[in-house]
Amino acid sequence: MGKTKYINPCYCLKLRRASNEITNFYDRILAESGVTISQYSILLNLSHAERGSISELAELSDRDRSTIARNIKPLLRAGLIFDDKDPCARDSRLKLTEKGQSVLYEASILWNKAQKEVNTALGEDGIKTLERLLETLEKL
Repeated sequence: MGKTKYINPCYCLKLRRASNEITNFYDRILAESGVTISQYSILLNLSHAERGSISELAELSDRDRSTIARNIKPLLRAGLIFDDKDPCARDSRLKLTEKGQSVLYEASILWNKAQKEVNTALGEDGIKTLERLLETLEKL
């Protein structure tokens, strides 16, 4: 006989588990493009950024600078972005390379596929409820 799964009433832990699962879901779908959902987000935000600084990307994605700085390193190594900052300047001037633009395009198609799967799984009412609940939780 299998073990009985302990049901944890903690909302925080349940949300963390759900977050990990949905992140893994998107990462599996985006794997074909060679980027994770976090990296896709950075590429997408960078494509819309005016200055391309780490601070601007942090603001656009509502994440802290150190997280962004850590997550751009593999993108720099992979040649998807480059830093065009003046040697005397403090802030980076990150830009997408041609390869980065191509990967972003491919990843966008895959991201749309993931979004459609989530929409199908939750249905229109489920998506509206999810968005409402997430907005409420973000205000706590």
